Amino acid sequence: MAVLSLDALRWNAQDLLRRAGGTPLRVASKSLRVRSVMDALLALPGFRGIFAFTLAEALWLAEGCGDVVVGYPSTDRAALARLLADERLAARVTLMVDDDAQLDLIDSLAPPGTRPAVRVCLDADASWQAPVLGFIGTRRSPLHSPDDAVGLARRITSRPGFILAGLMMYEGQVAGVGDAVPRAAPMNALMRRVQSRSMAELRQRRGDIAGRLRELAELEFVN
Repeated sequence: MAVLSLDALRWNAQDLLRRAGGTPLRVASKSLRVRSVMDALLALPGFRGIFAFTLAEALWLAEGCGDVVVGYPSTDRAALARLLADERLAARVTLMVDDDAQLDLIDSLAPPGTRPAVRVCLDADASWQAPVLGFIGTRRSPLHSPDDAVGLARRITSRPGFILAGLMMYEGQVAGVGDAVPRAAPMNALMRRVQSRSMAELRQRRGDIAGRLRELAELEFVN
């Protein structure tokens, strides 16, 4: 059994909106597993769309939400086939991609011209390549450099039947690691240093990637 305080939920939601300063907030279904709670948040001005865990889940959520991004590349052939056979779902769901093979799989299931255009989000790596320690963070994608990301983006925009709709970069070394852990002062100090250096590098690299992608396509979001 789980108990949720709706008053606390509303307070937290308003505080997130205040800190976002006008940037739309996407609800992550991987972390918030209650459909009615997601619906309650999406009803608030400032929340927009869902970041879904799997494609099968995204298809279910898209029955009621018009903007669902799948959090990870999918090779679920049954779910892909359902998406490719339904224009309404294809317009509502954005797939995550980081490799040409994922585009090839889609075309093998339904070639362009036999299916609706597929919306895709480019997943670029946001980990930090430290001078001594090497890569720090969650290496979600093989696309680390701006040239890596732009190269795949060019191939996406040149292929019929695909729409480059967004860019995803998850800085797990910042968002996923605490820097105020009780009784861990030395590690906290180290993490704050790592996170500060990482974000300085990432702001420049992410800005470069997003800017160059916008020369190729009209990005609807940078997540």
